[in-house]
Amino acid sequence: MHAVHTDTISLKQPDYRYDNPLNKLLFVAENQSFSLEREHYDTSTIQHLFTIKHLEMHPAQTHSHQSGLEQDDKLDMQKQNVRDFLLGDMNVTRGIGQVGGWRGPFVRLCYRGGPDSVLSQACAHHLGDHIKLWCRIGQQQTAELLRVPYNSESDCYQIELWGYPYDDLDRQLDPKGFNSLGNGELLARPDLIKGNGNDFNRENIDSNNVYDVSPEHTLHPIRALNLELAWCDHSEQHWDSKYGANHHLSFSMLHRGWEKFLRIGSSDSPHGGIGSLHYRNLFSNYFFQDSPAGHELGQSLHSWNQNAHGERASEGDYERFFAVQYMDMHVLEAHSAIGIHRHRDNQEAFMLLQGEGLMIIGDWLKQEHRERCFEIRTLTPGYLALLKGGQLHSFANLKDELAHLFVFGGYD
Repeated sequence: MHAVHTDTISLKQPDYRYDNPLNKLLFVAENQSFSLEREHYDTSTIQHLFTIKHLEMHPAQTHSHQSGLEQDDKLDMQKQNVRDFLLGDMNVTRGIGQVGGWRGPFVRLCYRGGPDSVLSQACAHHLGDHIKLWCRIGQQQTAELLRVPYNSESDCYQIELWGYPYDDLDRQLDPKGFNSLGNGELLARPDLIKGNGNDFNRENIDSNNVYDVSPEHTLHPIRALNLELAWCDHSEQHWDSKYGANHHLSFSMLHRGWEKFLRIGSSDSPHGGIGSLHYRNLFSNYFFQDSPAGHELGQSLHSWNQNAHGERASEGDYERFFAVQYMDMHVLEAHSAIGIHRHRDNQEAFMLLQGEGLMIIGDWLKQEHRERCFEIRTLTPGYLALLKGGQLHSFANLKDELAHLFVFGGYD
């Protein structure tokens, strides 16, 4: 997999108390504008993708000024912090919405309205009151260009697609939603948005590999959701489509827990014990070799990586295992956060034992097959997020209580 390095290194000491990039990102996420009032959304399911145009990194030690590709001394676990970032022109949100008696997935697609966006510059800043969009969401794609209206509240062109399968959506909405439906910002598109809120109830997944349950579900608990986007002005003459290659985004955080797992089961007298045991298999290299889950604990290495033995890897090397060399317990005070940073070579897992917070993971390098994004999800007790070598990561405790994190990882 080809990777492109596009970051800059700043040696200027950041003031993280007053100019923190995590606060900047959380402010953007908190101020997203939705088509309905908040009570129509299950906020615990909301997930964001914010495209990244540029990262400015700060070395963990002031004398460690190498780019991440050169940082072989493992100084401070090869850590570099994000000092600042510039977001791209588009972002995507998905989650579970609820209207009437229906509960199911939605996807919200947004394009920045500023004059310095790629599309605005392409059409000499004459975008007007709407732009258009071609998209593929999972395996479903639009047969026609979607009209995407301008939203003055968010200063974005945005459209929200719901999987609502009936023809009475207008009778289920609050006033804000009714206006959104009228101006074209809200659409019922069950042809594009698949699944409902009951697909992963216990009776539907007992004794099954969850990869095989409702595989096209737009909010599948395990499968990645890949999106392909191409934007144009209202005249369809000017495009932001990467010269026809289109923008490729992915909700792909490895996020598992009590309701997000590979398989469930029970065992009487477990291992010769007493009573019974109920289990939920989260990650495994043993039972799922023929599915994508069989490779989740391994990773591909680049020529600039060091492997689990501290040796220089060859391009294309693959390690099937997750090397663990440290296990830590973190306790974050109320309204505290681990800043956005990365370690070049190590995989790492964050498992929340108590509290609630936001997990942020993103690509440090531009990947050939997808855009760099910050991906944000809620982390609750009993859930963990697994990140691959070099991925940006952060955890924010926004609650008025302690957050207990079990953190383990390896290579460093």
